[in-house]
Amino acid sequence: MKAPVSPGCDSAMAEGGSSSTSGGVRVPQDTKTGAALADERVDFLREQAYHSRVVSKLDDVVGIVLGHGVVGEQGVQEGTKHTPLWFSHVEGQHGAFCVLRVKTDKWNRFIGAEENQRILLDFLDHVWSDRLLLFTGPGGTLHAGDAQTSAPWKTKLMCVLKKGVLRITMQGFRTQLWLGEVSGHPMEHMPLLISEVLVSVLSNSLNHGGWPRVVSEDIHRHLEQLRSKVVTLRGRAEGRTLLPLPLCVERAQPQDILLSSNGWPIDRALLYSIETLVIQWSGQIWTVLKRDSSMVLQQGDHPGPSAELHFWACQRGNLLGVHSQIMNPKVEQIMEILRRINSSYYASFHDICLKVNQAVLEAEDIDLYLRPLRRLISCFEEGSFNKTEMLLPPLFHTLCLIWSRSQYYCRPPRMVLLLQEFCNLLIEKAFAYLIPEELFKMELEEGVERVQMAISVLRSFKRLFHTHRQRIPQYYRSGETVKQWDFPSTLVFHRADHVLGRLLMIEELFASALDFLKLEKVELGGSRGKILSEMVFSMNEEFHDSWRTLRESKYDPLDYTKEDFLVDYRRFMEQNRDFDQRLGTVLNLAFQHSKGLESAFKLLQIFGTLLERPRINQLFSPNYSTLLGMFNTEIDHCQLILDQQRERLRSGCEVLSKNMPPVAGNLKWSQELRDRILTNRSNLNHLIRMPLGSAEAEQVLQKCERVLEVLDQHDEELFSVWTEGLEELCNTHLQEPLLTLDQETGLFQVNFSPALTSVLREVKYLSMLKNHSIPKAALHLYSKRETLYMYTQTLALITQWYNRLHSTILAVELGLVKEEMGGTRRQLKPALQELTWSRDDLLDYVQTTRDLVQDVSCRVQSSKANVEAIQALMGKFSHQAFITRKTRGSTLLILTDMEESISKQYTLITNTGEQIHTLLKENLALLGVSAPDCAEWRSYTDYVDRMVLAGFSSAVRCSLQYLIENTDPALRIAPLFEVQLVLNANEMTFEPSLDISHQGNFYDIIDKMVGDISKMASFIPRVAKHKQMDNYQSDIDRMADLSELGQVIRGRARSTISQVREYQVSFSSYRYLWTDDRSEFMRQFLLYGHVLSTEEAELYADYELAKNPPTLDNFKEQISLFESLYVRVSKLEDRRVFCGWLQLDIKPFKLALTNIIKRWSWMFKEHLLNHVNQSVSDLALFVQNTSCGLSNKVSDGDYAGLVDIMGHLMAIRDRQISADQHFKPLKSTTDLLKTYGQQLPGSVYTQLEELPEKWKSLKKVAFTVKHEVAPLQSNEVSVIRRKCVRFEIKQHEFREQFRSEVIFRIDVEEPYKLIDKSNRVVAVLEAEMRKLQDTADLFEVSFPDYKQLRQCRSDIILVKAVWDMVIFVKTSIEDWTKTPWKEINVEQMDMELRRFAKEMKTLDKEVRVWDVYLGLESTVKNLLTSLRAVNELQNPAVRERHWQQLMNTTGVRFVMWEGTTLGDLLELQLHRVEDEVKNIVDKAVKEMAIEKVLAEITQTWSVMALSYEKHPSIETPLLKSDENLIETLEDNQVQLQNILMSKYVEYFQAEVSGWQRRLMVADLVISSWMSVQRTWAHLNSIFTNSHDIRSQLAHDAESFQGIHSDFQRWKVAEVQRCLSHHETPRNSFF
Repeated sequence: MKAPVSPGCDSAMAEGGSSSTSGGVRVPQDTKTGAALADERVDFLREQAYHSRVVSKLDDVVGIVLGHGVVGEQGVQEGTKHTPLWFSHVEGQHGAFCVLRVKTDKWNRFIGAEENQRILLDFLDHVWSDRLLLFTGPGGTLHAGDAQTSAPWKTKLMCVLKKGVLRITMQGFRTQLWLGEVSGHPMEHMPLLISEVLVSVLSNSLNHGGWPRVVSEDIHRHLEQLRSKVVTLRGRAEGRTLLPLPLCVERAQPQDILLSSNGWPIDRALLYSIETLVIQWSGQIWTVLKRDSSMVLQQGDHPGPSAELHFWACQRGNLLGVHSQIMNPKVEQIMEILRRINSSYYASFHDICLKVNQAVLEAEDIDLYLRPLRRLISCFEEGSFNKTEMLLPPLFHTLCLIWSRSQYYCRPPRMVLLLQEFCNLLIEKAFAYLIPEELFKMELEEGVERVQMAISVLRSFKRLFHTHRQRIPQYYRSGETVKQWDFPSTLVFHRADHVLGRLLMIEELFASALDFLKLEKVELGGSRGKILSEMVFSMNEEFHDSWRTLRESKYDPLDYTKEDFLVDYRRFMEQNRDFDQRLGTVLNLAFQHSKGLESAFKLLQIFGTLLERPRINQLFSPNYSTLLGMFNTEIDHCQLILDQQRERLRSGCEVLSKNMPPVAGNLKWSQELRDRILTNRSNLNHLIRMPLGSAEAEQVLQKCERVLEVLDQHDEELFSVWTEGLEELCNTHLQEPLLTLDQETGLFQVNFSPALTSVLREVKYLSMLKNHSIPKAALHLYSKRETLYMYTQTLALITQWYNRLHSTILAVELGLVKEEMGGTRRQLKPALQELTWSRDDLLDYVQTTRDLVQDVSCRVQSSKANVEAIQALMGKFSHQAFITRKTRGSTLLILTDMEESISKQYTLITNTGEQIHTLLKENLALLGVSAPDCAEWRSYTDYVDRMVLAGFSSAVRCSLQYLIENTDPALRIAPLFEVQLVLNANEMTFEPSLDISHQGNFYDIIDKMVGDISKMASFIPRVAKHKQMDNYQSDIDRMADLSELGQVIRGRARSTISQVREYQVSFSSYRYLWTDDRSEFMRQFLLYGHVLSTEEAELYADYELAKNPPTLDNFKEQISLFESLYVRVSKLEDRRVFCGWLQLDIKPFKLALTNIIKRWSWMFKEHLLNHVNQSVSDLALFVQNTSCGLSNKVSDGDYAGLVDIMGHLMAIRDRQISADQHFKPLKSTTDLLKTYGQQLPGSVYTQLEELPEKWKSLKKVAFTVKHEVAPLQSNEVSVIRRKCVRFEIKQHEFREQFRSEVIFRIDVEEPYKLIDKSNRVVAVLEAEMRKLQDTADLFEVSFPDYKQLRQCRSDIILVKAVWDMVIFVKTSIEDWTKTPWKEINVEQMDMELRRFAKEMKTLDKEVRVWDVYLGLESTVKNLLTSLRAVNELQNPAVRERHWQQLMNTTGVRFVMWEGTTLGDLLELQLHRVEDEVKNIVDKAVKEMAIEKVLAEITQTWSVMALSYEKHPSIETPLLKSDENLIETLEDNQVQLQNILMSKYVEYFQAEVSGWQRRLMVADLVISSWMSVQRTWAHLNSIFTNSHDIRSQLAHDAESFQGIHSDFQRWKVAEVQRCLSHHETPRNSFF
């Protein structure tokens, strides 16, 4: 849409002024962006972005280029005078092209951005922007930019230029803009444009008509220069060297040269042009020939070898391009021209051409031999730096091959350059590996490793260079001239040496850091250890600060061109020298205060590598003699210790190591002393700077050797004393028996001598000391140590098992294992006398005895453990209450968790019973009971059974006693149970309920708890099964004391519940608070000032009671009532305890009740607060706005001002109030709210003080203003009345037109669109009417009631409702028409249609005459009729022939199949042939009855068969008379006769006649058969049974005999045939 623009707006914009004329409208700055959406100029740009159609001035130019026409003078001037060549006027006539093709949604998104709106309006309205670029981005998005903006994507641009104006006006914008397409990359298209268009147009002499010759020649010259520069520029952009040809030569044909015998006619201008270009060519070619790959290196850069390979590849391609251009026939023509005219440039240019040929050969050779380096360079660049060193040997091998094989690259400058570039590559790889900016920030070890790796690679590169430099002759073939690498190596490694020097400095820094960072772990002891440690710590902090400074440095430490690192390096090394001096001093002081030789050696170990630093070692060297003296003292001390130990040994008071035997202990002591001496000597020898070659040192070392010799002699004496008599001792004790028996207690003991144990210990420790001179007897005994150990340990276990079994077995257990105990004693008897430790065959005896005793002991002990486990299992619940509180005296029992707790206890008891029976079964097997019915086992189970019963009795008594104690008021224990009084669903209830009639009440819970406690004994089956009881419950029930405890608990529960119920009644007085409706209470209170009583409500039920709004006193009375009630309820107690054990929690009820009371109170307070706030804010805002509005002056003709003034006067008229009526009640209300603690905002109080005076002043101003505008008001009243008359006529005309709208017809396709259209028209009129009415009310003019327009609005609403019904009915019918034939639910559809009809009748009566209503009514009625017909057709009697008959009746053909739908049937127009459908269905039903009778007849005779009986005398089968068959035959014949008489038999005529004939034949055959059979039977009895008759009637008898044979044969055959029919399937009786 385009918004209307007020007069004067365009001129104001064009002049650039900020103010408008008196008739204009001032546009605020903040609405600028919104104005872009309604600006016609922006719409114009949008249309151009969609499909900009421009007149191209290039058509004629293209015609010139293609030879289709010539542009005249006027055309050239029009095309070049004002407009750029690629721009044109927007005319839309011809030569159109598409620019951006922006879609609507993309434009809307673009123009919706405020930034884009600002760019468009700045371009259109301001002078500083003269061009605008529009271009598309990814996804088709639109972007805008100015002259400084370039598109970041390669895309087309639409450029908009101002046509000689500063601002674009609203009237002339279509002629003030240039629009055109610009390429996103004009540099690619500019050469083509210049050469193909500009040059073609300006160089054509036909376009020079009327020009002076000088001008024409000057244009030719400038064109040549321009074209030459463009070609050269294009070549530079493409990285090639392009040689521009003269224009005349380039466009000349080969035959043009042969114009005369003297050659090409050359004028001076052409010759000048050729020679100029030759000079230019020479310069270009020389530039190419002079190119050198070292130029980049000479400029200070550090390229890699890839640059060398790239240079020669490009140089080769460039030279080949130059060579191909020189070989161009047209260049050869130019050379020929120069040669013919003996030009001075011919010889020099010819030499250049020869040099080009030579340079091409050189470039191709170098490029060929450098190619193998590409793979190595790729490996260098892509591989890790760690693997770089292994690539260096193949690299130098390749370089040597290139040097020896290439004809042009075997020159020192080029090889030096290539080696320098490889050095650069290695340096760059090293820099990337070292990460200079992070080098000092990484871990020291990692930094040292990286730096050392870089140093190794650079040194390897330098070493391999010198190695292969000597091997160069090996790469030449025999007889070839060897060219050495005779260039100085400094040329190659100048940069590498600088970098290597820096790396060595950094390595030194890292080494120092690794040394000095160890200071943080140095902690010195001694008398001055703390002071010295602080000094070391101080140095450590200083070093850390210095190192931190180095780590935080911003420079590159590997950049050797800068001195920043060297400054820090020198400072750091100077600091290190200071640290060395200070550390040497600290080391000397610490050494001087060392307590002994061990601490001195420890001190030197702490300093470690720091001692190797030259300055520190120089400072410490005087202490070496002191250290030697300390070692001498240590040797003397060791000698003294040895002498003292020998003295104690002689006196028997030697000191040994813990748990060691005497001999081995003494030897161990000697070894420790020896190790002490040797350790100190070793530490002394490990000091690198220690002067051990001096005479003093040799003397001390000799003394050390003498002490070691005395130690060895001492060890030999000890060992020899121990070995005397050792063999006899061993033999004596090995002959002793294995066991001994205490006759009094009957317990066994192991009999192994302690002397043998001592020998074994000595040998063990001597072996650990690696003593190789142990006696054989001791070794022999020690060799049997494992066997003896096994014997002694096994026998100890055997005696332990037997002794424990003998001491702890019970009488019931002993009766079960008596025989096994006797066998055990018999097995142990040989070990008391016969068996000794020296025998070698003890293993079997020991193992057998062990197995026997272990088996008996383990089984008995396991059974005992099982019995103890049974006791422990019963103890889990027998010594604690079944249900308890968490902590005594504080926590209540949670009734909701009781079921879960009981279930867990039952599960525990059940699991315990299973475990008890499992353990008992284990004992049955462990004790070896083979007969469970034996007396011993019964005694044992009785023992266990008593244990279980005692546990149950204890558990039940404990639980019941717990409840007795906790429900005894005399004990004054904390309450055990709690019941909550709650307010739930407007009723006071208890949780849990105290009503015995309710399920889950409190008494049931107590009763169930007592029962559950007593029932626990039923969950473990009886252990003693011979007692014939299932469980222990009966024993528990018979315990009178337990039953009495349960009755006491139940009685206490009943009495306590009655007391709680009596207490509940005291709260009934508060019931109205939660039962009354607060909203209804407030409604009645606001209407009548009080709540209506029941009598008042009944009295005034039929008519309304007079309203009496409440006063402030009424509010105060209600609020005070509820506040006092709140205080009274708040003072109620939170809990009450009944009988000392049942606690009633009243807090939930109390909390709910106080909340309800607060809601009642807040309901009145909130009403007052809202009333005051709203009244004050509304009045203050009204006074402010009205005062501001009345202050405006209204001049004659200022309609808007007059309307504003009249509006304010009308508002004041509507608010005729006085201070007494309004302000005082508000102040009283605020005072009342303050008394209840409800504070209003401070602004409200201020306004209440100021508003009365403001209101009085406002009324005075209004009175004055009303008199001032009275004349203007009277003028406007007459205008309004005329407008009302005109609108009256307008709405009458619209009403007549509205009645003829198509929305009232049924045949409309898109009714809602038409209704929306009509609604919009009516809405416009209604808006106009409302505007007019508002104006009339404003100026106090009576306003007529426009009934016609209101009737149109009513009709739209009604027709919308009718169409809603139409659409709903049609969509429902469309859904039904898709229903398959067999799934049609006629009843449901009929109900829906009748509902539609009923809903239609609820519509207004006016709609019943409309065509849309009549059409809907007809559709519903027709469908109802059709559905009745469909219901008829769903009869199962309808067959295919009936459908054919129906199609013949309706004239509509269709195929009836499973996919047939209701829609297919409705196409038959069934509502028109309802009677015919009914007749067809009736006929189908009658035919179905006939079909059913025929089917029954067919079925009956398909299973019907004749029955036979044998003759009693001759066994001949005879046909049996079957009354059922005869009766069926007669009935079926009657049925067929009746069918033939029906008028519906036509379709079954043939079938019925066929059955009638078959049944008639069957009747005749059976009748004849029975007649013949009766005659034969009669004659057979005559002729067969009477000999006299047969002899008298011989002839007749003979005839009968023949008949009899035939009849008998026929009967047998017939019966066999019938039998075969019975055995095989048959279709019918016939």
